[in-house]
Amino acid sequence: YQLIKDDDTEFHFARAYSVQEELINLIYPVGSLYWSVNDVNPSTYFGGSWIKNMEVSGSYAWERV
Repeated sequence: YQLIKDDDTEFHFARAYSVQEELINLIYPVGSLYWSVNDVNPSTYFGGSWIKNMEVSGSYAWERV
């Protein structure tokens, strides 16, 4: 979070997003599926919350929640 000045007298805290976070939110919005041959949760690479959706023949689908 960062402190942001609204005017000469008021401040508020706002979440400071990095460029990487913005890109991940754009490419993998909530509800997106990520397929991989590795059984590693995508949050390791991208952050955010992911759940394993399915496993088929050695490949894994993760859903962003």
